[in-house]
Amino acid sequence: MVYIIVAVLLVKEARFLWPLALVGAVLAVAGGAGAYYLGGRIDHKVEGRDIVARGLRSWFERELYNLEKGLQSFRDPKVIFHVILSAQGIWLCEVLMFYACGRALGLDLSPWAYPLLLVVANVAGAVPITQSGFGVFELTLTGLIVALGADQAQAAAYAIFVHVLLTFPHIISGPLAAIALGINPATMLFGEASAHDE
Repeated sequence: MVYIIVAVLLVKEARFLWPLALVGAVLAVAGGAGAYYLGGRIDHKVEGRDIVARGLRSWFERELYNLEKGLQSFRDPKVIFHVILSAQGIWLCEVLMFYACGRALGLDLSPWAYPLLLVVANVAGAVPITQSGFGVFELTLTGLIVALGADQAQAAAYAIFVHVLLTFPHIISGPLAAIALGINPATMLFGEASAHDE
């Protein structure tokens, strides 16, 4: 949220995004309040149930319980501080990568535009339409870069280049980690115990 506000204030070409900054601030506050509420109303009666029960209702109850249990950290200010601080460190590294990629490809943008590109890239990549956000990520990032004054072909090349750099480590390390941990794909999808667990 802060990244959008900074970009709107410091990048002249990004001033048209002020409604997005306003809506983003409202959503961030509402999301934090919702997470705080859900973290406090965890349903402990689900905890004792058979975790591998079948059926859509059992799956939904189990996933809702896991979500509520994960959101309990939102009730501890110390944990929230560490999460926010860690996230800023990660985002700073990503902004530096975005900036380095822009410089390497000759993209003529203000350095203050790159935090905005990072926010837009993260939001676009989170939309669950395609695997790893392919297509959505590139289209959204290219559109924003063009709106900030860059050439369309150069913006598209930048978006593809950055997305490959962001996705490549996960594509390689994910399957290797699953093999090393002995994780059965059915366990991840359906919550079933694998032969390794029995």
